[in-house]
Amino acid sequence: MLYVGRRGGMEEGIVPAHGVPMEPIDMRGVQDEPWRNLPLAWALPVSVARAAGMMRRFAPSVVLGTGGYITAPVGMAALLRRVPLVLQEQNVVPGRTTRTLARRARLVCTAFAETAARLPGVPTEHTGTPLREEFAAAGREARLRPAEERRDLRRLVVVGGSQGAHRINTAVAEALKTLLEVPGLHVHHVCGKLDIDHLAAMRGGLEPEMRERYVVEEFNERLLDVLRDADLVVSRAGGSAIAEVTALGVPLILVPYPHAGAHQRYNAEPVARAGAATVVPDEELSGVRLADEVGRLARDPALLARMRRASLDFGRPDAAREVARRVLEVGA
Repeated sequence: MLYVGRRGGMEEGIVPAHGVPMEPIDMRGVQDEPWRNLPLAWALPVSVARAAGMMRRFAPSVVLGTGGYITAPVGMAALLRRVPLVLQEQNVVPGRTTRTLARRARLVCTAFAETAARLPGVPTEHTGTPLREEFAAAGREARLRPAEERRDLRRLVVVGGSQGAHRINTAVAEALKTLLEVPGLHVHHVCGKLDIDHLAAMRGGLEPEMRERYVVEEFNERLLDVLRDADLVVSRAGGSAIAEVTALGVPLILVPYPHAGAHQRYNAEPVARAGAATVVPDEELSGVRLADEVGRLARDPALLARMRRASLDFGRPDAAREVARRVLEVGA
């Protein structure tokens, strides 16, 4: 296996550490302002030529592209050299790279069943989003345990990504005392780096009993353990976040990121239709709205139990195996 990634990206440290050979490419994504894309007129052909050279040396049987902008030159080089191409799309609405390459790919593995309708005439298969093995194992384990019909809301987990989600963090700050008035409720808030100082200072001002039930941290390396113990998760609606939480069978309050083509709104819709999530538009989120949504679920353990079962049904902990199997079949 050969991994092709962005020069200077985090993968340059991560991939070789796992014993996988890596080749870097200098490439950037498409910008919204057209004039910012002028360098691509040179960079893209150069990157395609570099990727083609890698393939000439490595002679792959199949290429897997996961939809990022590095996939564009590598996928183009694969098609030019007649190497079978498989794509994996993590969002309901396919990204620009996936749309460009899909018609000549052998298969597009999708995270959501709804993506197929957005790629007419393209062979697709609903596999789910590949997860780290520890999440996959925890998801398989969750499906072996009998579902509890009723269970009180005791652990609320709020996550906003590595940079944090300022709107969500602000809503938690506004709602915190109301949330902690729910008997026995513990709030674990992974807030990112932007708001950690403010939220940590706010925690310090709480009464001791409430302070013990509110944990706030910038980052958690063992997020799996935090999510596995959760009764409810508040999160953005990125494809990976949805895949991880539903693999564990945890209900969600989703607050889709309103920018980047509003693709997170489309990600959230099928989770809500399945009964696994409540969706709050970013512009409607406030401390009052967050406290109301959490309070409604805290008062209705039966609804929370139905959402838990729906989340288990929606999640696909074996997605990595499913994608790998199809890649191997195409490359055989």
